Amino acid sequence: MMVQPEIDVFVVNYLTPELAAVAVDKVCGPGVQVQVYDNSGDYVAGAGEADVHTPAQNDYFAHGNNFWWARTSAPYVLLLNPDVELSYADLLRLRLILDERPELWGVAPRLVYPDGRQQNYLQRLPTPAAALADRFAPARRIFRRAYADFFCAGLDLGQEQVAEQPPAACLLLRRSAVGEHLFDEAYRLYFNDTDLARRLNRNGHCLYTPAITAVHHKSASLDRADAARPYTVVREYDRSFARYARQQGTPAWLALSVLFRLRAAMGSVLVAVNSS
Repeated sequence: MMVQPEIDVFVVNYLTPELAAVAVDKVCGPGVQVQVYDNSGDYVAGAGEADVHTPAQNDYFAHGNNFWWARTSAPYVLLLNPDVELSYADLLRLRLILDERPELWGVAPRLVYPDGRQQNYLQRLPTPAAALADRFAPARRIFRRAYADFFCAGLDLGQEQVAEQPPAACLLLRRSAVGEHLFDEAYRLYFNDTDLARRLNRNGHCLYTPAITAVHHKSASLDRADAARPYTVVREYDRSFARYARQQGTPAWLALSVLFRLRAAMGSVLVAVNSS
């Protein structure tokens, strides 16, 4: 008889099969069920996966995770990028935090480079000023404080604290806090985690815990995707940002939505020219 898993792990692979194989191997163990969504069709299944789904085309990050969310039922779900290595023992430590803290909807570990250097992947939810400064370097002089606050400048990453916008690269979720739907698939690659955090923060918190560490090779999939089809990743960011800004509804956000729709249109031209 099949035992109901305690933790489902979702890995969405795109062009990083060798890294995904390591990520799966590290996190596997009793009570854990790993599901791989192979968007590039190059993943070779090992012994640890429960299922691997390979679509006919790249369905992107949000859909890959939603696909497995609808087909699994463990009380905890780990979103794990294929370029992140989290040990099975540390996954159990993350789960223990959620067991003991019912007010939390999620928990995220510290992310480090393979050489041990620390990464700051924590962000606050964006404001119009911070978002503009993030994408237009000259605006950082004008909105210096908003930009610094957005990226949590000066934050002591050695301290456990609430994470307003945790990285979906390695994020353990309490399924009951998320509900039936995980991501808005209109945010195919970017801002799906921002939209999720904004929604879930209304009724709880996510915890950042530096005592637990995961190794992150950082943007390996995006770098390879950009090399394969230049400008596509930037265009995808601009499209997602335009939608996010439009949904916030204020005059400042709506103005940014128009600006980023124009940037996305220019990106589409560059993609077409580069592909011809």
